Amino acid sequence: MTAGFYNLFINWLILHAVGLSSHLLFGRACFGRRHSFVLWWMYFGTRSIIQSYISAASAYGLMTPAMDTANIVFILVTAVTNFAVIIYSWDGEPLKVAVFGVVCDLIAGIAMAVGIFSANMLNGHGMTTDISGLEPMDMVISDVIDMLMVILLIRLLRPLIRWFRNVRFRHRRLLTVAVIVMVSMLSATNLTDYMDVSVSVIMVCLVATLILLPLGIHILRSYRMQRNRQTLLRQQSEMTSAYLIAADIQSEAVDEHSRLLDELKDRIDRSEKDLRSKELASYIAELRQYADELKHGTYSSNLALDAVMTAFEERLARLGFESEMSADGVGSRDTRSAEISWILLKQAEAAAAGAAGEGIRTIRYHVLGMADQLIFDLRVTGAGRMRISRKSLTGYIDRRDALTSEYNSGTAAVRLMTRRETHC
Repeated sequence: MTAGFYNLFINWLILHAVGLSSHLLFGRACFGRRHSFVLWWMYFGTRSIIQSYISAASAYGLMTPAMDTANIVFILVTAVTNFAVIIYSWDGEPLKVAVFGVVCDLIAGIAMAVGIFSANMLNGHGMTTDISGLEPMDMVISDVIDMLMVILLIRLLRPLIRWFRNVRFRHRRLLTVAVIVMVSMLSATNLTDYMDVSVSVIMVCLVATLILLPLGIHILRSYRMQRNRQTLLRQQSEMTSAYLIAADIQSEAVDEHSRLLDELKDRIDRSEKDLRSKELASYIAELRQYADELKHGTYSSNLALDAVMTAFEERLARLGFESEMSADGVGSRDTRSAEISWILLKQAEAAAAGAAGEGIRTIRYHVLGMADQLIFDLRVTGAGRMRISRKSLTGYIDRRDALTSEYNSGTAAVRLMTRRETHC
């Protein structure tokens, strides 16, 4: 090996140092540290040394067929292990860290390219990517300039970095596929020396992917919006029917209370002179009981929530389940609580419909409003598991809301704590 080989090897090491430094600076701006960076330094430092040696050996024709095969395996393996180490090191959501890794690879590639161009320009070699004629000190000077540009870029992109740190990705599966495609494309560009495919073909595929990906997201979003709209219309139709049934039940209850009140009044009027004080007190107590029961709704003053609870009490009774329901502190204009209750009780009904054998069959459902929180507590005894997840409540809760679900000794329990719906 000649002095030129070692000179080129050191130049490549300096370039990789720029890429790693860019990754660290952007990572610190976007995330905190999850674990010690000892593994990160050991892995990426070793990878940089191997890549630098391979690049220098390729330039001087020192690669053997066995080394070529090992390099292909190295490229394919590191395409996966890179992200495993990144996700292990940075404290963030795995998918977000993976997206960050792809973006950092692109930024590091640009920074390394700028380093090569600037070093050649300073030495009068023109706009070329050849670094074999450069001295290590020239690379160091140009890379210092590159790092100053990266630091300036981070400061300019602070609003975008802040948005990226707090954003919650939608279409996670599609984004995961996009990350895999990007990683495959970036890895493929390193395999062009071993394949009968040019870089231009790979870049065309990459550009096509970047064009088709937003189109696919738009089509998927339109389809999901249409499906959600149909689901919402169906649920609204079912809730309207439930409300009408509940209104009939409440109307019958009001008529019965009115009849009993009229009967008590007549009894008091007819017997007012002959009643002893003890009997009068008994009549008054009975009158107060009926008056207390005469309220706006069976369970809640929220008509929509009361309709949902009343309807499901009837439906669950037909399945042989005894219901215990209550609602307290729910605003009369809070429609979201009724919609969430519909979803939860619908799942409870599905679990009750599949119940087998005999035993205690009860469903307890309570809705409680506290300050700016709504608490939904559902317990089903004597049925199977309930299929309630965040996906089934999409559009009603977000990641800040707490949802727990468990199944123990024949009792399925679901508890949801969410922010109260506000009205202007």
